[in-house]
Amino acid sequence: MNRLLRLTFAAAVLTIGLDQYRPVLGAVGNLSDVLFQGVFIVGAALWFLRLDAERLQRLLQVGRELEPLLWGGVLLTLGGAIASLQSSAPSASWQVTLKYFGTFCVWLPWATFAVERYLSANRACVLYVLGFCLIAVATLSDLLVGTRFGAMLVSTPVYEVNLESVAGVFRYGGPTGHPNTLGYVSMIGFLLCLSGIAREKWRRLTPWLAGLVPCGAVLLISGSRAAFVGLVVGSFVVLLLSGRAATPRLLGALLACVAAMWISLGVSDLPSDVNPVVRLAESFRPRRSFEADWQRRRDLDLSQRLLSQDPITGYGMEDIGTSTPPTKVAFSLPHYVVLQSWVAGGVLALFGTLWLYGATLWLAWKAVRQGRPWAVGLLATCVAFILTDMVHPGLNQRFKWFAVALLVATLRPVPLVAREGRFAAASVAGLGS
Repeated sequence: MNRLLRLTFAAAVLTIGLDQYRPVLGAVGNLSDVLFQGVFIVGAALWFLRLDAERLQRLLQVGRELEPLLWGGVLLTLGGAIASLQSSAPSASWQVTLKYFGTFCVWLPWATFAVERYLSANRACVLYVLGFCLIAVATLSDLLVGTRFGAMLVSTPVYEVNLESVAGVFRYGGPTGHPNTLGYVSMIGFLLCLSGIAREKWRRLTPWLAGLVPCGAVLLISGSRAAFVGLVVGSFVVLLLSGRAATPRLLGALLACVAAMWISLGVSDLPSDVNPVVRLAESFRPRRSFEADWQRRRDLDLSQRLLSQDPITGYGMEDIGTSTPPTKVAFSLPHYVVLQSWVAGGVLALFGTLWLYGATLWLAWKAVRQGRPWAVGLLATCVAFILTDMVHPGLNQRFKWFAVALLVATLRPVPLVAREGRFAAASVAGLGS
């Protein structure tokens, strides 16, 4: 049974980037969520059957490790609960509030606890990166070979494209269902592969370089400006914190990626509305031609008016995470997670969101200062996804927050028994030599 739980948990980590997987599961949830829930339910039942003082103490210890993040989830939940009392669609608002509670007060602590229970932190990180790289490879396969992973894995794909014309396919969602989600997934995969290049020796760079290429290519295919900015900032974090010895490798990899990007964009002759570099430059101009940008400007103006009327309690959480909001009170919530939390959940939800971001950066910096494995890449990932949340409406996407669970897992001290076992193995190897 324990082996089956390990395999199921590994499959959940590997598929965590399939955010919009629906064909078989329907409204139940995406594939990784169902696998996580299966491990959680079976594991919890077995855990309670064998409950003793040691196991209870271990659970309390995990709670203390995650206390900085748990307070953010509690504040978000309280803000959503208060806002639901005056919501125009209270049942939908309560549903989103419970989803936030489940993500930050149940799923995140349990995922952190389960990493060392079912996988080592290192193996979980490897599977995490591998899952994102496989999504990138599947997307490229759709475009170059003619497979249809995007259509097969997503029941309601956004941005339908003509895959027969490869040159015109930019803003494609692939197996994630939405081009922005695809951009964020490939951004995380790119940054973790880049940190692997910084961490490994020259002779062991091949797997990381092999992952870097498809993730970088798919980020361009997604056309996501936010993911593009997040990748640039995250790459700078990796370059800054990886040490001088890794600088030549990192600069070489980044320069090669920049050269490949300019060549690919130059030969493809893309129209300005899909070229990510042109779209990014347009974003900083006073007069922008993208309809999405004008719509977001209108949403921000409406947010300002709503907050001037009631900046404390919020208007309800019902319009979060849906393309067809049940009410028009909170309209199409702005593509800005912090402001969205304030409008929907009031001041408590605002503080909860800021608390989550602050605790994440503090834990990541703590891991870097202690020289923990994967810490630099995970810090870059957290910086990048927090930055992209400033222009994105989705706070509780689990593929982002699993990076935080991995951070806490890497901060966890190695148990004494494991340390003694490693010392004994090293001693035996030394005697044998």
